[in-house]
Amino acid sequence: MTTETAANELAGLPGKQFEELTRDYARQHAVTRRSLLGGALSLGALAMAPGFMKSARAQAGTGTLRVARSLESTTLDPQKTFNLVDHEILWQVMDTLIYLDEKGEVYPGLALSWEFSNENKTVTFKLRPDVKFHDGTPFNAEAVAKTVARHQAPETASPNAFLLGPLEKVEAIDDLTVAYHYTSPFVPLWVGLGYSYCAPMSPTAFESMGDKIGRQPIGTGPFKLEAWEPDTGIRLVRNDEHDWATPWYENAGKAHLEAATYVVIPEDSTRIAALQGGEVDLLAGDNAVPFDRAREIESDPSLRISRQQAPSVFGIIFNQSKPPFDKLEARQAVNLAVDKEKIIALVLDGNGKPAASPLTSVFPQYNPATESKYPFDPAKAKELLASAGLGDGFEFELIIFDAPIFKRVAEVVQADLAAVGIKMSVQILPVGDALALAGKGESTAVALYYTFGDPDILVALFGKGGGLNFCFAPENADLQGKLDGQRLSFDAAERKDLVFGIQDILVDQAFWAPLYEPGYLIASRQEVTGISIDTLGFVHLQDLNL
Repeated sequence: MTTETAANELAGLPGKQFEELTRDYARQHAVTRRSLLGGALSLGALAMAPGFMKSARAQAGTGTLRVARSLESTTLDPQKTFNLVDHEILWQVMDTLIYLDEKGEVYPGLALSWEFSNENKTVTFKLRPDVKFHDGTPFNAEAVAKTVARHQAPETASPNAFLLGPLEKVEAIDDLTVAYHYTSPFVPLWVGLGYSYCAPMSPTAFESMGDKIGRQPIGTGPFKLEAWEPDTGIRLVRNDEHDWATPWYENAGKAHLEAATYVVIPEDSTRIAALQGGEVDLLAGDNAVPFDRAREIESDPSLRISRQQAPSVFGIIFNQSKPPFDKLEARQAVNLAVDKEKIIALVLDGNGKPAASPLTSVFPQYNPATESKYPFDPAKAKELLASAGLGDGFEFELIIFDAPIFKRVAEVVQADLAAVGIKMSVQILPVGDALALAGKGESTAVALYYTFGDPDILVALFGKGGGLNFCFAPENADLQGKLDGQRLSFDAAERKDLVFGIQDILVDQAFWAPLYEPGYLIASRQEVTGISIDTLGFVHLQDLNL
């Protein structure tokens, strides 16, 4: 079925039936966003002078959660990032129009109800009344429309605008009614609308502050940003006017916590010691809990550690516009030369599994046939290099984020590649700098991992203009057609076939060297209760308590 045919069929369905199909879609493809109830990229490094943590603890006071993480946020402008370290904070500061749970159920948020019309190309939302942004600006339909207009503006250059789908415009009908007009029916609309990246922002703030909004995000959420300083981290304080919550949360009123502080402790040992000593309450976020220290943490009766399968893949992205990775054989040789089981054993301490496809095996659309494409075979890697005129090997530079786990993985990969004559140098950069270089096509290869709740992530990673498409591969009409088609197919079997086909192309042409699929690890002190984890592996402050 062509993309156009699928769109026409969807347009011909009654609104109620179309909405049921969108919810079925969400149920089929949603990954657990909530679990673990009671058990389950540095801009500046945190100053760890003697007495710092003691001072931070004293300043925090009662009712303040202290969270330690390994990386600093890059920007808190939700439309200019697709980084997990940013979403972790934005999720607390922003409210979304709707919330999507692990069963695919859609819950009201800033939107109380919705209705489909115009052959399912328009969805009209009734908004929650009497809500204000943190700067006092009223939340209304005009604010939603202006937020989306900024999101889609070319000058914003948003890396996550793909989440909006084929959205033509957003129209403010009256103060509390807003219509999203699509060019074709968009089945996965709930996925994007449930992320903080698509949350309404204060137009007063972003129109007056410009790029400075990235240091002072203004949403309507249960917490607001009080301070963000390199030496003290990020401090969020409760928004006392936020006396409601989506039914997605257990706590339907104000947040229990008075405040939360997020401090960056780059060194794993120092971060763990802070938790063990009671100086922080929680280790959460990107790589905050080292995989090889999980057993040690778990053995402490005052602490709790939780594991959960993550919809995530860690891999090396090849820039196909630059030698040597303009040659297929060079890309395939790297895939064959790396012993993924060694990474699982030495770096992850068994907390993960080898990756075969850029799409995580968590999804029902994962293609298991990809697992036989690139076994660990150094001899075959050498044969491919010889056949491509690269018999003496080659050199390339890999850009990695400035985090311990990236460094450990790079060391294992470096040794394996050296065994087949490939010399890999490593450039370590803060997350923002690494992504900027990769986005401009100035890197030869970059190590990246994503965490996302739907196979639609493939559009961002490999689609034309995708915000995370660092492959710079020649145009492939078949690939792009399948990427577009899976966004419009509500039939589970048909979408699965399309996504299988996408993976066949990506793996056959070695767009990536997928290395491993990690799990989530979150560590906390026993007195922390009400923990819930979203699909990206972060905790929500709304339900949490001390």
